[in-house]
Parts: sequence; structure tokens; C-alpha cells
Amino acid sequence: MSAESTIIYHSKIGIGILLFIIFIIGGVSAILIIKGASVGLLTLTPAVLLILNIYLQTSYKITPNKKLLIKSGILFNAQIDIETIKKIQSSNSILSGPALSMDRLEIFYNKYDSILISPKNTQDFITNLLAINPDINVLI
Repeated sequence: MSAESTIIYHSKIGIGILLFIIFIIGGVSAILIIKGASVGLLTLTPAVLLILNIYLQTSYKITPNKKLLIKSGILFNAQIDIETIKKIQSSNSILSGPALSMDRLEIFYNKYDSILISPKNTQDFITNLLAINPDINVLI
């Protein structure tokens, strides 16, 4: 990693999560169309736009000032000091997190904090974190 560059990793997109969201939105839309509730379809539009924003804007950035910036749409932004990361392990947890795939990493940082993410190039992502903090315990 160059000293002056920010490295951006986009989230993996899991087909299971994507199909679930399409099924829910499609089902609700179909019910509203059958019932003739065009106003209901208009109220569904903001939810669809929010979900689309999350899918387009979920990323993990490693910055030159040793921070991991996690963004998921307009609703979630987090900043983690990479030097506080203690452990990274594989996870298939169904808990919510800024991850669009069930193939996830759980990052443990500070004393009791953790977060679930799903970067596309996991090994490269971990290698770049280890270049900043070689004390991270990696369990994948």
C-alpha cells in the first residue's frame, strides 16, 4: 500500500441476500398492484431507493492515516483505527452489518467492539491491514 493512497474495497454481493430482497420487494409490489394501491407503490419507492443506495455504496476504505472507513449507503458510516484491530475471523453470521454477502469477516477492535463486513478481495484486504498492524490475529 502506497503511503499516500486510499485503497477501496467494495462489498461482495451474495445472491441469497439479493434474492431475498428482490422477493420481498417484488411480493409487496405485486400485492399492491393486485389491490390497485398505486399510492402504496409510491410509498415503496423510497425503500427501493434506500436499498439500491446501500447496494451501490457499501465499501471499506483503508486510508493513509491508518483508518478503516466503513460505509453502507447513507445510513451507516464507521471509522476504525486499524491499530486497535485485535482479531479478524471468518463469519457466516446472520446478524446485520455493512456486508452484502453471507461470506463475511468479523473484525474485533478496541476492547469489546466488532463489526461484520464482506470485502470482495478478502486476502488482499487482510494483507493491507496486516501491513499497518502486524499484530492482528487472523483466523480464516
